[in-house]
Amino acid sequence: MDLEKMLNSSPYHRWLGLQMELVGENEVHIKMPYRQEFAGSDEGINIHGGIISSLIDIAACFAMMNATKRDTPNLNLEVHYTRMAAAGDELIAIARTLKAGRTLGIADVEVKNQDGKLIAAGRSLLSTAAPERKTLTKK
Repeated sequence: MDLEKMLNSSPYHRWLGLQMELVGENEVHIKMPYRQEFAGSDEGINIHGGIISSLIDIAACFAMMNATKRDTPNLNLEVHYTRMAAAGDELIAIARTLKAGRTLGIADVEVKNQDGKLIAAGRSLLSTAAPERKTLTKK
């Protein structure tokens, strides 16, 4: 499974500017460069939490896909914000597969800024027994 190709196959992922930085044995690193549209207000001083949550969701799914070699949609996502991400911050998600079971998996994600400061942490429960994508496409 070519994770980088899959990451770039989504219009939303491309809009976010996501870049696969590392694919390891049980982890992936996904970088998200700053875009002005990520601002949480017109003042543009911080990145909206929803953007950070999306990054966590995506990184968790890709960590699990790396472990299972199949699509693994998110069933539940828990996010804890530890500090504000400033406008201009480049974020990196470090996602690790904790458990890749027959039907369910768990992945943890840390989001850090370019200075290595923890911005948020998340945990995702994912389906490891979801139908293949081709069975979900409309005819």
